[in-house]
Amino acid sequence: MIVEEQLRIFLSMMAAGFFTGFCVTCHERFIIKEKKGMWRFFPDLIFWLGQALVIFLILFALNGAELRLYMMVALLIGFALFWKLARTFTLSVLNWLAWLSIKTITIFLLPFKWVWLLVVLILSAMWRLLSLLGRPFHPISLFLQKKASILAKKIKIWLNLLYNRINNRYDH
Repeated sequence: MIVEEQLRIFLSMMAAGFFTGFCVTCHERFIIKEKKGMWRFFPDLIFWLGQALVIFLILFALNGAELRLYMMVALLIGFALFWKLARTFTLSVLNWLAWLSIKTITIFLLPFKWVWLLVVLILSAMWRLLSLLGRPFHPISLFLQKKASILAKKIKIWLNLLYNRINNRYDH
């Protein structure tokens, strides 16, 4: 390989390391850290497999996926450069973007919240009005419920007697 090609590959691998650092920072910012076990293992596994695939594709496009030590060093240098120079700025930008998106969604959903509260208020008022209008009929309702339960008990006794009479007739 000629020196210009090696320099191009070195710089490209440094850029890939820088990009990997950016992706790791984004992953750490938006992944749920409280999750443990499989809930954390699978997203991490998918993330690192994706990073390995991206680096492999870059390496394949550069020189047919021929891996050399200086390429690994360039990858680590690019990652370290991002970590030291751009990580704090990237985190602040990501935090600002997260805040902005939450505020935008909140502002967008606020009218729906007001409509929902209005519907709940109207339904609650209607329910109170109906319960207020139905209050004079409550003693009548209780009376009918008692009579219905007494009637239901009498029907049950009558059906049991009828069932036993029929069964006794066929048992003999």
